Amino acid sequence: MNEKIKKLSSEQIKFLKQKFQSLKFNNDFNLVYESQIPNTGIVLIDGELSLIRKKKSLSINKPGIMLGVYELLNNVPTAHGCMVLGNTELIMIQKSDLMEALSDKDSELYHIIKENIA
Repeated sequence: MNEKIKKLSSEQIKFLKQKFQSLKFNNDFNLVYESQIPNTGIVLIDGELSLIRKKKSLSINKPGIMLGVYELLNNVPTAHGCMVLGNTELIMIQKSDLMEALSDKDSELYHIIKENIA
């Protein structure tokens, strides 16, 4: 996952919540393993995500972050694993949605992606 994690604005989060369905995780769950290419882009809405390397937690991330988009779009394995901690709400954005947004420079999602993977 990108080590330079940027926080989304409240307007960006509101847009993503309207456009995509969120998922609630009640228990800890390994979402992405170290050196894996993510299956989706991840947006943390509520709760916490832990970035993991060599089975050790490196950081706990709070709501408002987007992870895995750069790696997903560029087919690059992650440097860190990602564990969802219990009582966490996420939006998981499919690669097809990201690719569609990147082809439309007027879309809100295009601007969110460009701001957060640069």
